[in-house]
Amino acid sequence: LFNSVTHCFYIHKTLKNSQSSNKMGIGKYLPRFGFGFTKSPAFEKMCRKSFDAVDVDKDEQLDFKELYLAILKLYDILNAKLPCHMRVPNTEEMTAVFTKYDKNKSGKLDFSEYLEVCRGLVGAKHFFDSVVFKALVVVGLKVALFPLVAKGVKAGLNECGVPHGITDKVPVSVVALGVELACKQTLPLPL
Repeated sequence: LFNSVTHCFYIHKTLKNSQSSNKMGIGKYLPRFGFGFTKSPAFEKMCRKSFDAVDVDKDEQLDFKELYLAILKLYDILNAKLPCHMRVPNTEEMTAVFTKYDKNKSGKLDFSEYLEVCRGLVGAKHFFDSVVFKALVVVGLKVALFPLVAKGVKAGLNECGVPHGITDKVPVSVVALGVELACKQTLPLPL
């Protein structure tokens, strides 16, 4: 108990001192919880990796096709790390994004413009548009809502006259997967 109290006091003191001296600041820890993730060095490293992977001519600029491939690569990296699958923008959305972020109208984006594109697509000004919120929604759906609906479907089938022996053989997790697949086909969820 003494070590826990001492450790908490040390963290509080360190954060208090860093806020006053502005050397470290609590902002350093916020990307770990998803806040300010798009401004973190880890996100910039992911963007650089996706940028370099598609810039085959090494001119440090991306045209529209290279931009779309770079965004696909970035989303592939992010989706491998997140508990949910982020929907990749389609070509119409990417055309609008390309036009918006091509500040000098050269038809190409340098890395700084590409980084702004990535921050605009992945980051959000409001919590309800953020990656963190989308991940929380997906986890909530998969852990709570889909299994609950699946139990309701099984109970509804029993009420409709389907014998218990048949519905008992199908696990709730399988029915929940069916509910999830149906939602993916019909609802605009970030799954």
